[in-house]
Amino acid sequence: MAKILQFPKAKSTRAQIIQRSLNQKAVIPLSLLSVLVVTLSLNEWIQVASAKLNTSRGVASLPVEDIEKQIKWEHRWAESLQKAGARPGLTSDQPKKSDQLLFGLLQGDVKLKRMGNQISELEMNNPVELINREEFLESFREVWSIQFAKVELSRDESNSEKETYKLLDQKGQAVGSAIFGLENLETVKKLQFLTLSK
Repeated sequence: MAKILQFPKAKSTRAQIIQRSLNQKAVIPLSLLSVLVVTLSLNEWIQVASAKLNTSRGVASLPVEDIEKQIKWEHRWAESLQKAGARPGLTSDQPKKSDQLLFGLLQGDVKLKRMGNQISELEMNNPVELINREEFLESFREVWSIQFAKVELSRDESNSEKETYKLLDQKGQAVGSAIFGLENLETVKKLQFLTLSK
């Protein structure tokens, strides 16, 4: 009769643990290899996709010769427009004197009264510095409600709170007056035009 040798249980458990660790050592490199393959294929796919997108960006990648041709064409086009007297649609018009006054000097911070299209009264929300008021009246004469040729300070009707200017026609006859309401000697809070009653 053959003898059956029995291995101790502790030795067989140890053998199983060793076998498992060998299996795990084989799985780790295979996992790393699969991650590497997936990464490389994903990178290749991104490069192909971005190359397709870049082909639609032709303007940004024009060769230098094409840019030079474009610039020369634009110069010729501008010269032809200038010779023909044509004006491109996007050029701006010179602002009107009333716009220069209201939105330039007074910065839109003003209340006004009109007589037709002309300004008869201005009231500034914040006082405006106007040292040379005579020059101010003359430089915007086309927007005022009274037509005049010359301006003259009226000494008898001026004080610390107001300053009055006579508005004269070509013959030197008074046609009206401009009365500035003053905040102080340099700043104005109001301007009113009065026509002389005949």
